[in-house]
Amino acid sequence: MISAIIAFIVIFLLCIVIPVAHAETPFDFTQCVTGPTTVLSSSEELTILSAELKGIIMSNHENKVFDNFISHFLGVSRIMAGQVDARGYSKLTDLDGDFILTETTTFGPVGKTTWKLKFLHGTGKWKGITGSASVLPITKRASVVEGTWRGCYKVTGTFELPK
Repeated sequence: MISAIIAFIVIFLLCIVIPVAHAETPFDFTQCVTGPTTVLSSSEELTILSAELKGIIMSNHENKVFDNFISHFLGVSRIMAGQVDARGYSKLTDLDGDFILTETTTFGPVGKTTWKLKFLHGTGKWKGITGSASVLPITKRASVVEGTWRGCYKVTGTFELPK
């Protein structure tokens, strides 16, 4: 009798927990971008600049999530007392025209910052997306032309979509 009650409780709990659980989807992609930068002010004490970058995403994960998305990024950075404080927003668009808006932030010592990406909003099949990722620079090249930024980044994390 007790084993039947325990079995009933276990089955009941599984019926409640399993539908509520959301599966996180892992992703890993390389994003390469280029675009103009604008320096508002540059001195030893304080530098403020903005960037508008456009590029493409190539998936490194077997699930190929975000492969061939295009990206458009707008960001502002402040460098003061050897610390970078930066924030930017991206629109990641898939081949069907559905898109995801993200926020990328960092705060830390120049040259040693850790970038974090957070999903803010999605349209179409991406509506309701949540999740986050870390963003690490792969390349650090000199600008082709003064006032231009280019680089590639490795972005790894997980996301969830509502069921």
